[in-house]
Amino acid sequence: MEDGRLVLRIEQEEWKILPGCLIQFIQAQEWQIHRTGLLKIPHFISSFQNLLVLDLSRNAVAEVPKQIGTLTRLRELLLSYNRIQFVPEELSGCESLERLELAMNRNLNELPHQLRNLTRLQHLDLSMNDFSLLPDCVVAMPGLQWLDMGGNRLQLLPDDIHRMEKLHTLWLQRNELEKLPVNISRMASLDTLVLSSNRLRDIPSLMEDMTNLRYICPALLCPNLSSVHPSLGQSTRH
Repeated sequence: MEDGRLVLRIEQEEWKILPGCLIQFIQAQEWQIHRTGLLKIPHFISSFQNLLVLDLSRNAVAEVPKQIGTLTRLRELLLSYNRIQFVPEELSGCESLERLELAMNRNLNELPHQLRNLTRLQHLDLSMNDFSLLPDCVVAMPGLQWLDMGGNRLQLLPDDIHRMEKLHTLWLQRNELEKLPVNISRMASLDTLVLSSNRLRDIPSLMEDMTNLRYICPALLCPNLSSVHPSLGQSTRH
């Protein structure tokens, strides 16, 4: 029991397969299973209807079962540092999800369009994967506030990126971006934008009017930049 929650915690022990006897902990509200070599999420996960947090980061999980979509109370799904290559459309059934972390799964390069139905999702980490495009479903997520796409293969951002009306933090470091869409200047809520280690040659002039923006890449980390307003490229508020 931690902070009033019943927590199932397993760390640094070899549990490649979770035994069915875990069903006896069906009232658990949080799973914390790290560094166990876990290979798969058991299908009986659907029995844990009280789960609020499912943290299986730093294992060897290769797939997310369709049964995950039955966890309608789940608020946080943390699967970074695994081997996931495919996310099922059923994940869109996790209607209470607020935080989804899929960083460092290496070969993950797409998401099902149904994930746009995760209307409560605020925090999404897709860093250090193999995305060449920002998924359409991500742009369409109405409540998204924080997004990390760093360390992928992005070459372009979508022209309709301004649809992400609530996004205030966007990490795009270590990609292959050569330019930014003009409509990025219409992202009124955006106050933190990280663009270091890309191939940018200029910044849309309309970005000069983004008074909330407090961080753009330092010039030394965007060596190809030839046109940038002095107010950009550094913190503009403290």
